[in-house]
Amino acid sequence: MPAHDRDSPEQPSRYQSLGSMPDLTWPERPPPTRPPRPLPHERPFLPPPEPRALRMPPRPPNRKRYLVRSFAVLCLVNFLCALDGNLRGSAFEAFWAGTSFLLASAVLQPLWAELSDIGGQKSTLLAALLLFTLGPRRAGRGSRGLVALTYVIVTHLVSLQERGKWFGLVSFQWALGSTIAPLIGGALAQNASWRWIFGINFPFCALALIAAQFFLRLEARPPGAVRKLTRLDWRGFFLMISSLTVFLVPLTWGGIMYDWTAAATIVPLVLGFALLVCFVLYNTYVSTRPVIRKSLFAAATGKAAYASALIHGMLVYCLIFYLPLYFQGVQGYSAILSGAALLPFSLATGSFAIGTGVLISTNLKYRTRILIGWSITTAGTGFLLALDTDTAVPVWVLLSGIAGMGLGTVWSAGSFAAQAPASAVDAPFAASTFVFIRALGQTLGVAMGGTIFQNSFKSKLEEDPRYAPYARQWARDAPALIEAIRRLDDRDIQQFMATTYASSLKSVWLALCVLSGTAALINFVWIRDVRPCRSTEAEMTAPREEPCAPEVPKIWI
Repeated sequence: MPAHDRDSPEQPSRYQSLGSMPDLTWPERPPPTRPPRPLPHERPFLPPPEPRALRMPPRPPNRKRYLVRSFAVLCLVNFLCALDGNLRGSAFEAFWAGTSFLLASAVLQPLWAELSDIGGQKSTLLAALLLFTLGPRRAGRGSRGLVALTYVIVTHLVSLQERGKWFGLVSFQWALGSTIAPLIGGALAQNASWRWIFGINFPFCALALIAAQFFLRLEARPPGAVRKLTRLDWRGFFLMISSLTVFLVPLTWGGIMYDWTAAATIVPLVLGFALLVCFVLYNTYVSTRPVIRKSLFAAATGKAAYASALIHGMLVYCLIFYLPLYFQGVQGYSAILSGAALLPFSLATGSFAIGTGVLISTNLKYRTRILIGWSITTAGTGFLLALDTDTAVPVWVLLSGIAGMGLGTVWSAGSFAAQAPASAVDAPFAASTFVFIRALGQTLGVAMGGTIFQNSFKSKLEEDPRYAPYARQWARDAPALIEAIRRLDDRDIQQFMATTYASSLKSVWLALCVLSGTAALINFVWIRDVRPCRSTEAEMTAPREEPCAPEVPKIWI
């Protein structure tokens, strides 16, 4: 049979004899269809990407060890800044250098905060350390940039509730540096030139650079940092720096180098005030990336906190500069002894800063501590009016210690009041703005104290016909005059000059007492306990009397 006839219909095949076979063919599927792309107006709204400040990097393997190493670096940096800013000679030959140092370093703090947001905290910190080490010795360098960056980094390392003890520890290092600096400055002034005070920090700078490079693990420079530099409001920075400089400089020579009615004093003051008004208007209504963020001043608590920071800075540095003048000009102490006599004030400030920070960390109640701190400060500065030529050692130790207790309490509590109302994104800028305003207050305090003391000193000398012809010159060189008086053999002149110094300094203490009372009133009226919102549902539904601000999450880097 032919092969083609085997499966013919006439003769059944062997497959048909076994029955019908199942259909093994796959069912046909329709071709996949894609939904049409939506038009631009039909696309769903996508929320913006999460801000960089809220992203949660992986948790480090040992958080406690990492925090200890990080804060050791930050404390070293803060100690370095305090040591550099408070070194001075026995007769205050470097007073003008101290004022210019504070002014130059204060006006650059907002710029450092912006650079850290653009280029990363670690890169900016290393750059500030290099500038601090190699920059001009009397131009402020990176000193206040380091202080501002310290507070910015702390806000990224720990949450608001944990910042109290760490801010207190950093503040204690500042107080420790402020305590040791006069001792070193006095020793250098007696045994070497006072200009050595600008080079004493090189060993500490080298140690800080090495420690920051190897122990501080922070975010790397974000992409596009160089391009973002062009977006900074450079016009705003220039306007702020020029206005503050023009306004503050004539305050240092008013009534001494030039009369208050002289054109050399009035013209810069008026011009500086006009530039400050222009800067505020430009920063508020024109700038797209303001130098100082407007959202920080939205709450009344924030406004009161920044006003208190300004007054706090004025009081701290005015006391640091003019208490040694009392010890040298009135008590007759040497440079080293006057530095040692500042220990009760500095140690009380640092100790109460740590204690207050730890207490606030337990419940985030800072309003009561702020009011207590300003009350103690007002009483302490008022007690300083009792300092005279015959004041015993235990008395001035107690009086200066009381002022230090109050200022140390406000030191830690004030930073909480500034950061609590701020959002998570604004928290680093709230910390840096608080430091900037306090540094500005330090510059104002030194300038204001010098102006009040020198004008009072000149008026006291003009009351005596013997010294009236020399009143202006001696008032201008009042700190340096101490050494010349000490070498005289005439006890009557020494006693008269000591009394003149004591009575002139009482004008400074009175001004500080008035400022402290003003700060206490501001905080009593406007400051409130603003607590961060809780994340758990039970705490979110619990009744809350005080207003609530978003909590800043912990950032593990």
